[in-house]
Amino acid sequence: MYDKAQEETFEYTVKAAEEAEELRSVSSEKEIVFSVGTELTGLMQGIVEGSNVMERFGSPGFRENMKAGKYVKPLNDYLARVARAVRSVFNARSLTHPYRGSSRSIGAILIMYA
Repeated sequence: MYDKAQEETFEYTVKAAEEAEELRSVSSEKEIVFSVGTELTGLMQGIVEGSNVMERFGSPGFRENMKAGKYVKPLNDYLARVARAVRSVFNARSLTHPYRGSSRSIGAILIMYA
């Protein structure tokens, strides 16, 4: 899912976590992994200006703003919100890799596994 607004992405992610929990509860698999937040900075609307991924990656100053850490706070704020919601419906341990402003990284990931 990409080029969607933050609220739509949030709702979709929480619904997917509910489905993953249902699968986890009946699965004989040893581990179910749920990943949240991969490449959200560029793929989701609302962190970087632009209505689609090409506009966001091509926006003036994108690379400079990335290197300066302009997107760290809005991304981490979103990730904190979605992580709380996902943890409330997906019963799993989690491993979080927060975005810290690396010029080579444009997203963050929360991996939850049961």
